[in-house]
Amino acid sequence: MYQYKRLLADANIMTKVTLIFLCSIFMLFVCCGMSLALDKIVDTQYKMYVFQSVMACMVFLLPALALSFFFHKQEDSSLSYLSVDKMPRPVLLGLGLVSILSAIPLVNGTAELNKMVVPEDEAAAAKLVELLTSGGLSFFFLRILVVAFLTAVTEEMFFRGLLQNTLVRYMGCIPAVCISSLIFSLAHNDLSGVLPRFLLGCFLGFLLVRSGSLWLSVFVHFVHNGVIVTCYYFFFDKASCNCFIDRWGSDSVLWPLVSAVVVAGCVSLIYRNTRRS
Repeated sequence: MYQYKRLLADANIMTKVTLIFLCSIFMLFVCCGMSLALDKIVDTQYKMYVFQSVMACMVFLLPALALSFFFHKQEDSSLSYLSVDKMPRPVLLGLGLVSILSAIPLVNGTAELNKMVVPEDEAAAAKLVELLTSGGLSFFFLRILVVAFLTAVTEEMFFRGLLQNTLVRYMGCIPAVCISSLIFSLAHNDLSGVLPRFLLGCFLGFLLVRSGSLWLSVFVHFVHNGVIVTCYYFFFDKASCNCFIDRWGSDSVLWPLVSAVVVAGCVSLIYRNTRRS
């Protein structure tokens, strides 16, 4: 009765990776069709968040759950394949929190370097600002739920839990983390932010490899998104059309360097407090 578990467990890496992306692309087309239907029958200010929630679940979460069901071996389980079968230790949550908050100047510095090569799309940036600043307090909590929490869970399930864990089984940790992080960064469809998102992906991948728990990566990803959502809602300066969270470290070399040292220290502590999963 358990033979289904071995259906794709022994498939080669190309077969698994191809199935991962075909499944996500198919679900993306389904979501686009649903969006067109939603535009015709629903006209509400919450529509965007409903669609974003549905798309995150269908494009990222469902493929991760479905494919891990067929990829895992007889002696394992879908939960262990996605690394969601255990919780991280509190000390790792604390180090992850300090790391991601300390990394803000470094992220901003690398973002400025990235924009020197690929300029930011001003129209897309303005649309994002409007998304993060419009509406009342109810919209703030809605963004925390959808943009911060749901996005963190679904993206980590797909890019780290499914994709990275699949690649690790065939090519080792470092190549798997780098490849999954690059795909994670490119999937956001914004070349002006490829470098900082790639570095974020590598850090999240490192957390998973060292702790063996996807929930640590989910927590750090949630904090990262939550800080952005919170700062833009409460501290966005309409006069200058920017937020301090984006300026911190972007106009000086010193703060990104200090940030890099602190993050390196946290990474070293995480490394010492864990064994590679």
